[in-house]
Amino acid sequence: MDANLYLFYLLLGLGVSMAILIRLTLPDPPPWGLFVAVLVAGAIGAIAGGVIAHRMSSDPMPGFIGAIAGAIFLSGLVRQFTGGGAQRTA
Repeated sequence: MDANLYLFYLLLGLGVSMAILIRLTLPDPPPWGLFVAVLVAGAIGAIAGGVIAHRMSSDPMPGFIGAIAGAIFLSGLVRQFTGGGAQRTA
């Protein structure tokens, strides 16, 4: 049961982090290196957030929120510190 739940946390976090990355870099696709870095950070953050939140309660629902929060947090850190910020011109 836990392995399936952790796999779901992973997929949930990856989907959320990629959706946010794609939305922030529109209309151009993100560079390949940034894409991979955010993907890996989103996976690590989702698993860590999901496991921490799931261990705090017996219900799996807090793990969903923890997975999303962890993925967004680590993906944002990677995007900010790797120079992946949006290059907007006014």
